[in-house]
Amino acid sequence: MKKSLFTIIILLACVRVFATQISVSNSTQNPGQYSTIAAAITAASAGDTLLVHPTATNYGNFSLNKKLVIIGGGFNVQKTNPFYTTFGGITLQPGCDGSRFFGFRVGTVSTTTSAGAAMDSLFFEDIYFTQYLGFFYSFYPTNLVVRNCIVDFINLSSATSSSATISHCIFEGDAIEASTGSLLVEYCLFQGSTNQLNGVSGAVIQNCILYDGNIGSISLSTFNNCMSFNLTNNTLPPGTNIGSGNQSGVDPLFVNNPINQAFSFTRDYHLQVGSPALTAATDGGQIGVYGGPNATFSLSGEPLNSPIVRDFIITNAAVPVNGNLDIDVTITKPLDQ
Repeated sequence: MKKSLFTIIILLACVRVFATQISVSNSTQNPGQYSTIAAAITAASAGDTLLVHPTATNYGNFSLNKKLVIIGGGFNVQKTNPFYTTFGGITLQPGCDGSRFFGFRVGTVSTTTSAGAAMDSLFFEDIYFTQYLGFFYSFYPTNLVVRNCIVDFINLSSATSSSATISHCIFEGDAIEASTGSLLVEYCLFQGSTNQLNGVSGAVIQNCILYDGNIGSISLSTFNNCMSFNLTNNTLPPGTNIGSGNQSGVDPLFVNNPINQAFSFTRDYHLQVGSPALTAATDGGQIGVYGGPNATFSLSGEPLNSPIVRDFIITNAAVPVNGNLDIDVTITKPLDQ
């Protein structure tokens, strides 16, 4: 299928519109309006969108002090010769309330060392946090949403005024810690965490699978329709916590997820036919990351608000004056959308 550059531009323009869009690329072969994320942030106005091109080079660290939308190209995108949008670390500063993040890999996302208070309405979707999302130095989140992500652990600062909803995530480390505010965790997989819910109080945990490891220190919380397997103590609800519809010490029968093994993109976290987890949710459906009425989890991490260019090949070796540049291009919607 041959497309002109004009057609490709039209297709890429199908990206959901967020005020002014600014392109960022650190590749000299495929440059954007800015080559560094810091320069793009400086140039952007509150409410703008940064489209950060996937390349072979890490974009490094940056600080964010204004409300922006940052969209990458996915953290495990399935296409020919894949690259990923990758950052070293993001420092959240006052002024970034309402920022939204989609489709990239990042080491750490954490608050500035300056003393602060609430950071409101931050939204993370299709992010691979290779280390953590942390609220420290007296900062705490309100109306935080973390969805369809892979993360080592999230620290919620122990502030009683904090509020967060975490859904359809895979936790590969110590999971969730230091939460004493309003917390809803649903349709998640806790995979091999040594302390899956540590220093947590007053939370609602539902439709989740706790697999390998240890639950940790959680109190005054409610567990509904969860399943545990291969934990130090499989009892649900643990300790003096309450809840109903749970299954303790029951194998969820993943398609491919051996016990006592770390997270891997080569695993298949879908459920086998006949799995007891397929009808275990509060709505009668399946629990885990692929459950729920609006499940969009994908190990590709492809942002759901962008088309994905899977293949882009220039087919003519030379273009005469006033000639045509012929390109074979394959563009699809994100996987599992």
